[in-house]
Amino acid sequence: MSFLSKIPFLNRVSELLDPLPEADRAQAAEVVRSVMQDLPELLSATVIDIETGRILAEYVAEKTGNTALAAAAHAEMVKQKRQAMTALQLGPEEQLEDILVTQHQQLHLMRVLHNGQWLLSLAANMQDTNLGIVRTVLHTHAT
Repeated sequence: MSFLSKIPFLNRVSELLDPLPEADRAQAAEVVRSVMQDLPELLSATVIDIETGRILAEYVAEKTGNTALAAAAHAEMVKQKRQAMTALQLGPEEQLEDILVTQHQQLHLMRVLHNGQWLLSLAANMQDTNLGIVRTVLHTHAT
């Protein structure tokens, strides 16, 4: 991630100059809506364009921090993992599917979807749900 990408104003200008297709945004919004319908206690559900790191659709229960910066970091995590898989010379049958990040009170589960172009990222409080439930919902909505 470059220094310039950390400047919110420049990110907004970039989005205005290079908007994402409305059909993609609508499809991503439907994914978020359906995930939230199945698991309303989530802290957040975000669909991210992996190539650009931009948010296509999101739900955030409580706005804390910079969600755009977090989305870009999640997209970069996927790119780095793909590079590691290439360096390890894993076969084409080995594709990145899920990424799990656990914290003391939260779990973050991400899944690559939309032919490897998008990332669906879910965050949940461990007191409200468990990994099995979140993973089941995530896999149900992975299209």
